Amino acid sequence: MSTAGNTEGEKPPSRQGQTLRLNLSSDASKRASSATAPPPKRQCFNPPPTPPPTASVAEHSVLHQVSSLHFLFHQSPGGESKWYGRGTTSLYLTSDSHAEQPNRVSLALHLRACHVQEVRVEAMSKNGLQPLHTTFFHFDPLEHVLIKPPSSYTDSDEFRFDADAQSSRGAVGMTTGLRAASIASNMGELRISCAVPVFPVPSTAEQLWKAELASPAMAEEGETVGRLKHNLSQRLQQKREKRIDLVAQRLAAGMVSSKGNRAFKVTVDYIIPLPDAVNHLGGFHALTTNRTPHLYTTTGVHGDHEGTRTWLPCIDSASYRHRTTHKLAVKVTAPYRHGLLCIGAGQDFGCSETLLHEASFEAAELEIAQKELGSSLATMLQVARGNESQQAHLIPHDRAANHKTTSIDNLLATQVWCSHIWAPVPARSLGFAVGPFKVVEDPEYFGASLLEGIEKDDEDADEEEGNVDERLYEAIESARKNGEGIRQAYFAPFFERCFLHQFASLTLIPNVALQLIPLSQKQENKSRDIENVILHATAGVPHRALSMTRDVLAIPTFPSAAYTQIWIPGAVHGGCSSGSLHSCPEVLSNPFLGGAIMDSRLLAPIRSRLPYYQGGRVLQFLQARSVVRGWITAVLPLGGNDDVGMGYLPSLIESLIMSLYERGHGAHGEGGAPGSVFHSIRYSTFSGLNSPNLDFFPVQNIEDVDVVVEGVGAVPVEDRHNEQLWRAAINGTESHTSGMDEFNVRQLLTRDLLEALERGTDKDKGVPLPSMGWFGSHLSLTFLSSNASSSSDMGCGAVDMMHPLGGLVYRRVKSDVLRCVVEGRAGIANFIRVVRAAFMAAYLDDIGHTELSLPIYKEKKPDVSTTSTDPPPFTSDGPHSPHQPFVLCVNEILKRKGLTHNLFTRALRNLCGRVKEHQLMGTQVDVERHAEDPRTHGPFVDSEGFPNSFVRGSSMFYCKVGVHVEAARDVSAWDQDTAVTKGIQLQTYAEPIIPEGGTAYGGPITIRVVENEGHFREYVKELSTDGSRKDWGTSFLHAKPVTTTKAQVAAGGEKVGPGSSSVFTEAQFHRSGYQAIELIRLTNLTPLLWVRVDPMGLYGGKISVLQPDACLAEQLYHDGDAGAQVDAIRALAERPLQIQVPSKTKAIYDVSVSELPVRILGDCLRGSPAIHSSLPHTPTVRSQAALGIAQWQNNKGPPTISSTSTDHWTGLTLLLQYFSERFVSNDTIMPIKFSRLVLRTGELSLQQAPASGDPAATTTKSTEEEVYRYLDLLEEGEEREDALDEAEDVEIEEDEEYRVRSAAVTAIACIRAKDGLTPSRSLEMLAAVLESEDAEMVGHLVYPDEELMERKKAEKLREEASNRENKIGINEVTTSGCRRAPSLSYISSMLMADALLSLSHINSRPQMITDPATGKQVQASGAHPLDRIISAARNWLDWELYRERIRSELAREDGTGISGNCYDVISSCAIVSLANLAILKQCSSNTSLEDQMEDHPKEDITSAHFYLSIYDSKSLRNDLTRAACAQATVCICCASDRLETQAEPLGLLIGLEYLLKRILDPCTSPELRQTLSLIMMDACTGKVCSMQRVGTIGGRNDLVACGSRFFNGPLGASHGGDNGSGMLMDVAGGYLPAARAVNDGARRGLRLIGRAGHPKEKVTEAVIVRVALFATRIWRTINGEPADPPPSTGHASGNRGVCAFDGMLRCSLLALWQWIWPRGCYAVLQVQSWKLRENEARYFELGAHKVMKISEEEKAAASSEETSLEDISRFVDTELDRQAWRGEMVMRAFEINKGSKVSAEMAATEQGIGQPLPPIERDAAFRHGGWIASAAKQRRALGLDGGTVVTKLRLKVKSANED
Repeated sequence: MSTAGNTEGEKPPSRQGQTLRLNLSSDASKRASSATAPPPKRQCFNPPPTPPPTASVAEHSVLHQVSSLHFLFHQSPGGESKWYGRGTTSLYLTSDSHAEQPNRVSLALHLRACHVQEVRVEAMSKNGLQPLHTTFFHFDPLEHVLIKPPSSYTDSDEFRFDADAQSSRGAVGMTTGLRAASIASNMGELRISCAVPVFPVPSTAEQLWKAELASPAMAEEGETVGRLKHNLSQRLQQKREKRIDLVAQRLAAGMVSSKGNRAFKVTVDYIIPLPDAVNHLGGFHALTTNRTPHLYTTTGVHGDHEGTRTWLPCIDSASYRHRTTHKLAVKVTAPYRHGLLCIGAGQDFGCSETLLHEASFEAAELEIAQKELGSSLATMLQVARGNESQQAHLIPHDRAANHKTTSIDNLLATQVWCSHIWAPVPARSLGFAVGPFKVVEDPEYFGASLLEGIEKDDEDADEEEGNVDERLYEAIESARKNGEGIRQAYFAPFFERCFLHQFASLTLIPNVALQLIPLSQKQENKSRDIENVILHATAGVPHRALSMTRDVLAIPTFPSAAYTQIWIPGAVHGGCSSGSLHSCPEVLSNPFLGGAIMDSRLLAPIRSRLPYYQGGRVLQFLQARSVVRGWITAVLPLGGNDDVGMGYLPSLIESLIMSLYERGHGAHGEGGAPGSVFHSIRYSTFSGLNSPNLDFFPVQNIEDVDVVVEGVGAVPVEDRHNEQLWRAAINGTESHTSGMDEFNVRQLLTRDLLEALERGTDKDKGVPLPSMGWFGSHLSLTFLSSNASSSSDMGCGAVDMMHPLGGLVYRRVKSDVLRCVVEGRAGIANFIRVVRAAFMAAYLDDIGHTELSLPIYKEKKPDVSTTSTDPPPFTSDGPHSPHQPFVLCVNEILKRKGLTHNLFTRALRNLCGRVKEHQLMGTQVDVERHAEDPRTHGPFVDSEGFPNSFVRGSSMFYCKVGVHVEAARDVSAWDQDTAVTKGIQLQTYAEPIIPEGGTAYGGPITIRVVENEGHFREYVKELSTDGSRKDWGTSFLHAKPVTTTKAQVAAGGEKVGPGSSSVFTEAQFHRSGYQAIELIRLTNLTPLLWVRVDPMGLYGGKISVLQPDACLAEQLYHDGDAGAQVDAIRALAERPLQIQVPSKTKAIYDVSVSELPVRILGDCLRGSPAIHSSLPHTPTVRSQAALGIAQWQNNKGPPTISSTSTDHWTGLTLLLQYFSERFVSNDTIMPIKFSRLVLRTGELSLQQAPASGDPAATTTKSTEEEVYRYLDLLEEGEEREDALDEAEDVEIEEDEEYRVRSAAVTAIACIRAKDGLTPSRSLEMLAAVLESEDAEMVGHLVYPDEELMERKKAEKLREEASNRENKIGINEVTTSGCRRAPSLSYISSMLMADALLSLSHINSRPQMITDPATGKQVQASGAHPLDRIISAARNWLDWELYRERIRSELAREDGTGISGNCYDVISSCAIVSLANLAILKQCSSNTSLEDQMEDHPKEDITSAHFYLSIYDSKSLRNDLTRAACAQATVCICCASDRLETQAEPLGLLIGLEYLLKRILDPCTSPELRQTLSLIMMDACTGKVCSMQRVGTIGGRNDLVACGSRFFNGPLGASHGGDNGSGMLMDVAGGYLPAARAVNDGARRGLRLIGRAGHPKEKVTEAVIVRVALFATRIWRTINGEPADPPPSTGHASGNRGVCAFDGMLRCSLLALWQWIWPRGCYAVLQVQSWKLRENEARYFELGAHKVMKISEEEKAAASSEETSLEDISRFVDTELDRQAWRGEMVMRAFEINKGSKVSAEMAATEQGIGQPLPPIERDAAFRHGGWIASAAKQRRALGLDGGTVVTKLRLKVKSANED
């Protein structure tokens, strides 16, 4: 799209505008014009006389912006619905641009997806604003990336695609062109050239600008807008006046700048084209489907070329120069019955007014309407009727004088909504939505919150209650009048929409009175239920997030006085994902200033609730994250002009604030207000800043005394108040996970995800990337930050940042891990201070200050009567008093006008001082390969350190640490055999492991040693950056040994006689009084309990501590960090190690020592039934224990499944035992119960819990146990009845056992024997689970006593309500949603979805028997082992598809779009599992497919048509179901080509064609398109069946949990050694026959697609054409054009494809193209070579005429254009080489050290100590997460595994055991 014009209305040819993109990138136009031109007689292109302006938005400072938008929803008589939109925006700005031509100034703005009608530029003179001669060029370089070269246009051209004319450039050319387009778009899409003002600058310029800014609304806007803006001006009047003064002052200063008068008012008139029923324009979305017309905006992120710039002329940047104040007015005209309203952003709710009028006007009526609503109304109606040449009014319908009624179908409603923002914010903070919204206010804000403020202000303690109620009513009315508060907006049901405008003004139709039929009782009940759904899910959630953010930032006020959450079904970036990680709310959400837009499908169904960890937590954190992200985007500017590279800083700050929120509100019952499902009195009491996890608050910005620690040594326990060193009641209970435990486990999963992303690929080991297969853009890793170059200026905004994995997803995960590192190295308090300094600097700059100065305090004379040693008070700004570090940081950021990478690091170092100096050391210089180190005269090979190694490093930190306890001897003795034992000492060795292309980390590191009897010490050791093995020396252990040799021998004695048996038997589990922790302690003859390395997370990597099993057990049971507990679980899952020397004691009480690790895990999983002397673990840890047991079982499994010994299946037995204990009764699997009844018998004081390790913690625990008692723990009968009578209150607490149940089911399904088969007991258990009843079907299960208590509580509430005096206006707010949320039924869909998804991990085949006739092994006849499971899964699918159809019908009846996502997961998981099972059965059965379908009619699941029919059903399925069908279809198609017998394997091609067709469907949502493109990529890279994208990610919407499982397998990451989870990801082995079959077919199909048309390949012409057509459609789609020619003729530049405004989809398809055709598509080249056959009938029969073609002239022009972009390619290559060198530094340093003549000490060299070790290769074991096993194998092969150290260590271990 391109437009051009000037003030006289001239329209140059559109082709001139197409040269704009070339002119914006390194003299491209000059080189293009010098290329060989086509013959003159055919050329029709004439270069423009003057080149387009080349200014950049970076040269402008926008100070104020006023926008007016008008949208019309029109329905034609034929039923066609369409949106129309237009707008006018005025920007007040100053410019630093130079005059390119004499007396001409160039300006630039951002604007995409719109058609510019007119641009006016005005400058101030003494007579006011004067217009300047203006011309403009509007061209969007990203709409079509590659355009037909201008010099190649000829007279004979017919319709041509731009992509076809550039088809010779290939993937590299498309990537380079996309970078150039990104650079050009970053400079501005709208280019303006205006005359330089020649009139003199008036002396009263400031007053003139002030009068202009404060002027009322223009007459053409209408009187309604004037009234609303006048009302708005009464609010924030003081702030408004100050801002106007500041803006006027800066505009006046811009008039006298060194470059002349550069202060302008730029006004842009434009049209927003919305031609289709579904319009997705990047940042603007308009839909008319489902009888609910609506439109809304999306914010995106800075630098992504979408967001606000697709609907508003602006300067879209995070720079301080582009943060401005805004005035926004939106008019919406639509039929009355739709009830359309506008709700949006601002510092308050804004003001709105609605006027009713008819669709047609008479002359007099038209004049009144224009006066009231402005001239745009008549224009919009005229355009909508498609009659531009006629008058604005139409002949009205006949109306008799006696007509007293009219249908509402003849009425239109025009709503005008005005908003203002008088605090500078970027354009990204603007947002609004139009729809049939019903608004409900937050009951906490308009009740308890205001009441609390009144009570604080009340000095009269004896004031009457009635007076308080009256003041509360007045406060509520005042808040409503001023547009303050928190509210929720959602789609009203159809029957309520006619009431949305019932109070609208009838000024334009004075003779009409509305008579509406009131709602029925059923409709009122339905409306109340919907409102309760909203309130239960939102009450108090945003309020708590806002309050915590304000307190963390130490800001007295919020950035806005109002907050609105808008719920729209299927909202883009609304929080729902159908299979792509970037759609998870952690990556992309839709917040703006004062609100957010979210997907209403995330809400619970009516009269139901979501389990907290199966949808509830995602819903709560989506609201909280939107608050935090919207606040940061609005308030925090970035320094420089690199929004992409520095974009990790806002992400890092968001991670910090969200981590604090997670610590304070991250557990069930801590995040909402009373009446919300996220509120529980028991847990909310100690939530937020009252949480013991946040006991370091308050944080002081300026401290009076700077404490400097000179030495570093052991830190005693009592001095560490902020660490959870020991497990206590604060960690949670067996059924409730504390926020801190969940936080710590999720941090571990985040590191797992990041480690998986950075493992690299086979094709690019040198520079490992988070691209997982796309090697076309190495900057997908390096775009995070760069000091040498700007990522924005290198085009990363549209390329690398949009990468589906290596872009925003990677940045989000990297920021979370980096935040942990910064917290550990600088401390949370100092980190918070830096963030506060950045926010304070932004605030000071907004109000015009240039420096922060503290008040001066006078020094008091010392009082001689006292002997105080306190330091004198600090005096700022004195002649000899230095500035405080905090003040220096604020002023430095203020000086640079924003936060940058360098400033952030310097501020951290400044605030931390010398205490943390050694932990924050590092360089920020981007070293190049050829740079010379002046110290060594060689290349720079030193590690960069903090922060570059953690921000830009290409690998995590890996380290192995070995500990050994031995008897300390007198080293002074000459003869060591006669040396005297002096005690017990701990010997420690450390070995960093650096992968190929990785980063070397070094510096101080902490080792924590925990001894028996509560002894605790920490030591600071040192790591070398050269990767050498380090001897960390010895440390003495002073405590007593855990057990004695005598006790160990006694326990290890073997029992003889008939009564001898193990204490762990099938019939008697833990009945003899022992638990595994007690038994394993008998193997520990040392005082050591456990050792942890880097407990504070200074390195944020993978650290494996090799310590005895008993130490790992102690760590699991007694370490207070849940992350450390999970580390111990993963280590125990690998024990005993293969190289581990067996202990002399073989058994403890007849229990094999080798089984003790899994017994420990079993006790942890089973909880209270197995534990009696230790605290049971929380559900989040027990879930990991279940997965750990499966890993242990897979590591230690029997050779075949025929092994029936219970010793071979210990892990499986423990899992089945747990499941039987908890969920099986009388051989029946009971439905899960989600709740537990808690009785409160007293009051718990509001005080923070004592620190961990404090003896008082036991007292607090007992106090809480006395106050709260679980009813199910009391025996039935008198004890329970007495407890019920004594209870003061009752709460229903969520029982998180469902989390452990899901993990156990998954673990059981993943267990395999060494032959790769699933044991029969697992199959039987899974079948029983699928055949059991779902909890949702049997209703909400409660105890009879619970019903009694609920009834008693309801009576009590009714009694209190009747005694309370009701007041008008108060009751309607405070009693809203008074229904107690805990009484709602739970949705258990996710449990069944997890069980169905686990079926994709099983492997089974018919039993093999010996044929007596032939003696050969044959399959046994009879039912297949999978038949029962397939039948059960198919029944679930049929049932869920039926329920989905019913739900869709009901949803279409009310139109609210509430709920749906929680149900969709069952059908999607059933589909992906059925496809997997169908392929598995075919692969493992000798019978043919036809015989299978005859025997089992339901096995049509083996046909792709089965899944296609579900996808294409007339009543459209939800996105999740359709994504699952698409994935299943591709798997079936690929598996059909698994055998080599097929001549032409077309399965993959068929699947890809099908997915591309669905991507191009205009009704497909952007999220589903992205998922389908990723499924295409998964199929081509061998991941589609093994990783199960849709089942793992879709509908779960949790980046950390889903991403970790997606990349590390269903059992999660391993400890790094024997990987029991890796076999479930290893397609090459025999563990995944279905995935192997799919990959075999995909591999053959990929070769066919990639090589079709090559001379050496024998492929038929029909297949070549088919591949070429597929490539053509993809190439055009990537370019932003339609895949097929439009029906009307015309140039294709006006046609928009699905990628025109979808950068994520474009990059995903580009990645697919690069993977399939890295060197070009041979099929296209082959078809293009058939020029002599173009007139043959066969040519058209094959469809070859539809393949893209290119002429020789176009090839030459495309080559010339590619040459013109060489500078971009060179800059990119330089940056890539810099990153490659960063990965080669370690290897180069090793080579330099190896060649040096400096020799180390002989003894140390023999033992491998201090000798640099080479990086390890990223082999298959490393890629599956086995980094320890990979390093051990490679270094053992090179003889670098330690030599005598390993030998001596083994001898020492053996001798210690013998002692």
